[in-house]
This record gives sequence, C-alpha cells and structure tokens, in this order.
Amino acid sequence: MQIQPIRNMIASAVDDENRNKRLAQTFINIAKANGKQPRSEDIDGVVTYIRDYIEYVPALLEATVAAAQKAGIAGQVLPILQAAEQYFLNPNDLIPDHLGLLGLMDDAYLTLSLIQAISRSYQQQSGTPLVSVDLSAANNSMRALIGEPLATQLDQGVIRTLQMQQIQQAIRQLTGFGATLPLSSLMHASNLMQSQLNSHQMDNWVNTQLGSLGIL
Repeated sequence: MQIQPIRNMIASAVDDENRNKRLAQTFINIAKANGKQPRSEDIDGVVTYIRDYIEYVPALLEATVAAAQKAGIAGQVLPILQAAEQYFLNPNDLIPDHLGLLGLMDDAYLTLSLIQAISRSYQQQSGTPLVSVDLSAANNSMRALIGEPLATQLDQGVIRTLQMQQIQQAIRQLTGFGATLPLSSLMHASNLMQSQLNSHQMDNWVNTQLGSLGIL
C-alpha cells in the first residue's frame, strides 16, 4: 500500500488551498453564476467538508489494512485496496491533480465509492458488509458537488473496476471470512462528516455542479 504518498498529495493540496483559496473561489464563482451571493461561512463549510472527505481516504485505507491483517485476510483485501489507491495516485485522471483540493475530489470520490461498492458486493454474497462504515450519504453529496457528466464517468470507472477478474476473485475468496472488518476508529469521523453535511446545508449546493457549469 502507498498510503504515505496519498497523504503527501493531500497535504500539498490543503497547503495550496490555504495559500490560494482555489476551491473556495471556484464555489464563489459557481454561486455567482447561479445568481447567488454566498456567505463566507457557507463557502468555508463546503471547503471544509470536501477537505475532510478527501482526508478520509488514507484514514480508511490504513484502518482497513490494519483490520484485515488482524483478521488474517490481508492477502485477499490488499488487491481491493490497491485498485482503489491506483486511481488516486494516477495523475492523468478526470480532474487534474495539480488543481489542489479541487483536483482530488474525483480521486477521493472514486476511491471511497469503490470501497463502498465492494463492501456491498461482499454483503450480497456473505450477508454482511466488508467494512463497518457506511459512506453512502457522503459519497452521494460529493457526487452532487462534482456533477455531470464527470460523476457518471467516475461511476462507470467504479463499475469497471468492480468487474475486474482479480477483484471478483478477491471478493469470492473473502466470502468464507463471512464477517465485517471493524473500523471503530473511523466511525466518529464518518458520523462527523454526516453532521457537517447537515450543519452546512450541503443540499443547497446540489445544483451548483462543477461539471455542468464547465468549471472542470
């Protein structure tokens, strides 16, 4: 696993946002294009949510690796996680990584959506999800922020990866495990993201989609 390079990418993107306010300015421009006058706290809330969502990626990968090693199924889980991290580390993706936090939105969405999809596929075969955190609400909100047509392209990437022979084989091998990997250390962070969704009224942003306005 290459978790530290992912952390380094995110740290660099956070530093870029602190210096240049690239993501914040993007949402200000989007709001104005939709005839809105956003409050600074609303912009800060969206940027904070996106940053926390992106920073959740290495935390989830790291916790899942640790739980899989403890359960003795690291050999079956690692191919799944490596497929997820591969997109994050690929500089030639849909949104260029050099755009700071803006450029990592697609990486984080695809990575977390893939892990969620694999967890559900495992649940269909074993009766229980593979990981104990449910990121459906967070993923749906990030999908809305990314917008079309990029969101559908990313979803198609998740489907293609999920259908890969090595991924399906890993899921079949894991079926015998028949239990959920406990990620209790991440439950608070997952719940916090959900709380931020509500407190910052993320629903107000679902029509200010980056892709549909040609921002990306």
